[in-house]
Amino acid sequence: ASELSCDAPAGSTANSRRPSRIIDPSELANAVQVSLGQLATDERAKRKAQVQSHEYSDSDSNVGTPRPDRHQKTAHVAYLAEHEMTVKKQSLAAALHLIEPGPKQVLLTWLLSIAIALATALSCAGILMLSARLQAWRLDVVHSIIAMGDSPTFAFMFLLLYALVANLGASLLVVFVSSTAGGSGIPELKAFLNGNGISGLFSVRTWTARSVGLVLTTSSGLFAGTEGPAAHLGAITAHCFAKYAFRFCSERGLLPPMGHRTSCEFVAQGCAIGVASAFGAPVGGILFSLEEATSFWSKNITWRSFVGCMVAAATAKAANAGFKGLPVSGFVEFPDVDAAFEFWEMLPFAITAVCTGVLGALFTYLSEFLILARSSFYSRCGRRWVYTYKITEVLLISTLTITVIFWVPLAFGCRKLQPLAEAGGGEWYVGKMATTVCGEGSYSDVGVLLLSQKEVTIKALFTESFEGGANFRTGPLLVAALLICVLTLLTHGSAVPAGLFIPNILIGACLGRATGQIVQGSSDGHVHAGVYSIIGAVGMLAGYNRMTVTLAMITLEVTQSMRLLLPVTITILISKGIADFLKSESVYDLGVIYHPMGSISLLRAELDEEDLPLLKMLTAHDACSVQVQTLKCEESPAHIMASLMQTCFSGFPLVASSSSNEVVGLILREKLLQALKEHQSAHKGENHPRGQSINLMPYADKTPEVKHWNTPLVRTFRHFSAAGLRHLCLVDEAHRLVGILTRSDLAPLCHSKTRVRAAYEMLVRKREALENQSNNPTDDDCRSATSDTATSQEGSLSDASAASSRMQQGNTWWLG
Repeated sequence: ASELSCDAPAGSTANSRRPSRIIDPSELANAVQVSLGQLATDERAKRKAQVQSHEYSDSDSNVGTPRPDRHQKTAHVAYLAEHEMTVKKQSLAAALHLIEPGPKQVLLTWLLSIAIALATALSCAGILMLSARLQAWRLDVVHSIIAMGDSPTFAFMFLLLYALVANLGASLLVVFVSSTAGGSGIPELKAFLNGNGISGLFSVRTWTARSVGLVLTTSSGLFAGTEGPAAHLGAITAHCFAKYAFRFCSERGLLPPMGHRTSCEFVAQGCAIGVASAFGAPVGGILFSLEEATSFWSKNITWRSFVGCMVAAATAKAANAGFKGLPVSGFVEFPDVDAAFEFWEMLPFAITAVCTGVLGALFTYLSEFLILARSSFYSRCGRRWVYTYKITEVLLISTLTITVIFWVPLAFGCRKLQPLAEAGGGEWYVGKMATTVCGEGSYSDVGVLLLSQKEVTIKALFTESFEGGANFRTGPLLVAALLICVLTLLTHGSAVPAGLFIPNILIGACLGRATGQIVQGSSDGHVHAGVYSIIGAVGMLAGYNRMTVTLAMITLEVTQSMRLLLPVTITILISKGIADFLKSESVYDLGVIYHPMGSISLLRAELDEEDLPLLKMLTAHDACSVQVQTLKCEESPAHIMASLMQTCFSGFPLVASSSSNEVVGLILREKLLQALKEHQSAHKGENHPRGQSINLMPYADKTPEVKHWNTPLVRTFRHFSAAGLRHLCLVDEAHRLVGILTRSDLAPLCHSKTRVRAAYEMLVRKREALENQSNNPTDDDCRSATSDTATSQEGSLSDASAASSRMQQGNTWWLG
């Protein structure tokens, strides 16, 4: 420690504030090993002295049991000393792993990242390709029925039957297999990476339910995207790979045990890889995870995510081409990479951005209304009927969707194609896909918008012209945008896996192309209607999810055209600004706020002492609102079950002993359940398995995040939010536990409506603690162990007491 000290003598420059010599990691590791040996010698001497003096603490024995004899005392003292020695050796060994990762650890981590990228890319590509094959088969059957001259009713019945069967299977998977497989999964990822625990979010059951359900939902004709769920699938793959790899390698000393921070890093990396696989945009995937999902980031995550996203994007593109080459475009492509625009077109681009911004805010308002309506309806229903109603809702939405997307194109009718000699250039996207509801030699533009595969429809909207003189009419484009918006709102929030990226791209592309065709009809110059489709799609995405840099980069990677950077950037700024003005929350924020768990809190705001001067008086311990429930390293199953039944805490600090209260780890609630299950299975044939103790250290995080209790609250908040923590142990100078800080304690400080009241309540608790300490100087308060620090803070405590007294007397003029 003295060698690593950066304290410089007086008069030294800033550049001289460095260690006197470079410390070799192996030398530091040897020093720690020597410390372990010295610790063993000291512990043996301490144990020998305790045995000779017959020291024994009655607090460690059960109440009401007879007093043990001399030999029992000696054995118990020896066991306690040996156990404390083992705990400290484990802590030092864990710290030794964290000093400097060796080449084996770095190599294993990189190999794990590449394996995650390959697995995620192959799974996402398989889901997208299987869904496309099923959609093509479904539309071929419909075309065959119509080509044979049968009534369109038979084709409609086939589409409806397929949709009902597919969505019934998807809803059953979500309702009975894994509830976290529903929706897009992005709100749950944001909650986890912001420090909230969600049960079953990264289980194999969730991956299976989401993968199979996504194929069934997207192939049935519902307006559901795959890009958002792909991020969740990538996160599940990364978490499972990292979990089992770290468990296998840590048992052999190759890697340290995986803690919460490592888990969050791999989940963030998997989220980026999933988006890169779905869009074929590696940089966009990294920015999506950075901007939308995570609350912390580091250079290591950037480097590993960049390589992983590149491998995933290349693998997904190669899989889409049947591994016969490496195409440039991904699953969503822009056919005309040489498209350009004139400067005067910035005005219609801005008008399109305004319209999509308003529509995005309206989409968010209606999503909130439907979420609240569903929640209110299901809360009034009995628990036994909720599952039935959720499945029935999915079937009703499927029936409505198939009815609309089949009969509306027939209502608009079919249009004749011109001979190829009379029609000009382009590719025949519309004419080719319109044969689903029309005969040979005719097409339906509305049928392409509503019935075709979503990625193919987007490519058609981005195209300038088509063979056979086919084109999109402005009126049907607006009608299709309205219908897709309504059907997407109904699908979003139901019990099926469904994303929002692709449906909102469709809505914005329809509006943008309609605007482009209006401008094209009123202008003598060359106007590319596909560029307006891109502008509308980007504006709609910015209006509902409020992302900025991510959307710009994904658009550039998909279009492969730097010429569109300026209009895309301006569109994002205008659309997001208008949507933020009309509705501050995005759709993903609403998914977190109104999550069925009801206890998710995001630390999004940045605390500023200048904004709220009362924060200067508060420390980390002042924010603690609950009594700490601790466990020892070895506990009986009865005590563990009592702690689980009497509390609802998600984490329990582990202490070396009840007397020292020294923090040695942190164990989560699900890990306690796992320990109980494994203990029960291991002692299944015994008569009294509950009488035996369980060693909790293998299930705990041996390096939990800790902070001194007197740390300023603002600094603690920054640490908490930047690291994505769930628990923060507060200790004194002797590393003894004095409190625990959770997200529930800090969440009220993030919102303007509750910030002042939360600070006031903390000040009241601070004043009460000060009064109790002054009235009971011998009381075993958490600050008594640090009386010198508390004395130095006497002035700030007195200020806090006076401030809270003024508030109680009604002097609340500062609230304004």
